[in-house]
Amino acid sequence: MAELIPLLQALMVTDNAVRRAAEESFHSGLAANPLVVVNSLLTICIQPDIDPILRSMSAVLLRGIFEARLETFAEADTHRIREQVYICWNQESVPHVRRKFAHLLAQIASQTSWADLVPGILTSSSSPESVLHLLEILSEYIPDEVAESAASYWPYL
Repeated sequence: MAELIPLLQALMVTDNAVRRAAEESFHSGLAANPLVVVNSLLTICIQPDIDPILRSMSAVLLRGIFEARLETFAEADTHRIREQVYICWNQESVPHVRRKFAHLLAQIASQTSWADLVPGILTSSSSPESVLHLLEILSEYIPDEVAESAASYWPYL
């Protein structure tokens, strides 16, 4: 994880040469061992003492990885990843970072089942506004599933 933080910082610089080199390094690491990269990004996301910008960037990168490659991970890894993303969303206190985690969780839910997450989401320690915001984002990604499950979460609203 420690070596990934400078890479994330380099991905956000304005110098095109530095940013391109960082992108190439990131993509080669991802190609070589995607699960190691995913786990490192998740470690950054889950640590509240790391700069919110880096946590946000990690969530954005994870969303892209999962959009393109989620089906390549073992089911057990996918389940563990989804649980860790849920923890990130639930514990995040910075609104714009929490929004990134909500989109990340919705991306994963669009490719897997999300029904088992509903009880945890609805009884989470997050504010009611955060829960409603997550349901709104989920409805952008999986509108039919959210509509079909409305009866299960309606009592909580």
